[in-house]
Amino acid sequence: MTDSPRPRDTRALPDRWRDTLLAARSGAPGPDPLPYAENLLVRWAEPQRRYHTTAHLTAVLDRIDTLAGYAADVHAVRLAAWFHDAVYRPDRT
Repeated sequence: MTDSPRPRDTRALPDRWRDTLLAARSGAPGPDPLPYAENLLVRWAEPQRRYHTTAHLTAVLDRIDTLAGYAADVHAVRLAAWFHDAVYRPDRT
């Protein structure tokens, strides 16, 4: 997937994580989503990353929003996007 050359606004990512997790829970109780967002966003912002950055994550989530109508379980797809490169090791590419 090629990200757009324009800068992406990543400030909404904590809210997008919260919304994704709450929707995936389908009303079931659970822990506060914010600490998990903070942990994931620290990972996505690691200095060794060149492509799999918060801008890339935003681009993926934007694309999912565009194609959401085609997904059987869009919440699972969004969760997969958040975790697809949460652990990034450049020596394992």
